[in-house]
Amino acid sequence: MIIVKAEAILAALSAGELGYTTFSTSAVEATLMGMPFRLVAVANEQPVWGLVVPKSVNQVSELRGKKIGVSSFGGTIYSGAVYVLKHFGLTPKDVTFLAIGNTLTRVAALKKGAIDAAVIAAPGDIVAAKEGFKILLDVGSIYRAPMGGVSTTASRIHDDPGEVRKVVRAVVGASRAIKNPQNREDVVGYIGTLFKLDRASAEEFYRRLMPSLSTSGVVDRDKIQLVVDSAVERGLTNKPSDPNRLVDFSFARELGS
Repeated sequence: MIIVKAEAILAALSAGELGYTTFSTSAVEATLMGMPFRLVAVANEQPVWGLVVPKSVNQVSELRGKKIGVSSFGGTIYSGAVYVLKHFGLTPKDVTFLAIGNTLTRVAALKKGAIDAAVIAAPGDIVAAKEGFKILLDVGSIYRAPMGGVSTTASRIHDDPGEVRKVVRAVVGASRAIKNPQNREDVVGYIGTLFKLDRASAEEFYRRLMPSLSTSGVVDRDKIQLVVDSAVERGLTNKPSDPNRLVDFSFARELGS
């Protein structure tokens, strides 16, 4: 496994310096902008993110006129935040978005009062809740876009389908093992160790993670359409594409559900 900075991953994939990436939504968006990628398996059917707010906030509508922290402008977390606001009758103009950076800086900004809310991926949102804030809602319960999995290039699919098949089998197999109830104790223990969480927080993360995991590696067309619609709305492309042209789930489908 090679660890590469997020901003360099898609360029490296396109140049052939990487064979695969765990990006899903970002890879689909890049394909919409002309990059030769295909999403071949999905790990999470929706994100496990919390909208974290002070305990005094009880409704999304109360965020009107407030500052909301996201990782970056135009990224997937920003997209999810905008989608949630619209679901509750607000628009991006009703709030002020601030690109705060990673989870630690968003939590720090909340503590300092520099922002009034933040979308934070689990288990960061769980940790924030233990530090005096609360998770107002699970963003993935509304913004049901796929997250994580594996993407590659169209040329690799054509030139080496056997390798792609093995990678997809490994990714889907891992999701199935994680979701298998018989492995619960091992998974909770691993989560606690990996993220340095206490037992209660690790169990909470596990509880929220399980419903999002895909054991087939495949998601319905409407989830990919959500990514396309969001990209068009944010101005990433003005050419909507058929979702089926952005993915290749044939290898995952071979594995059955």
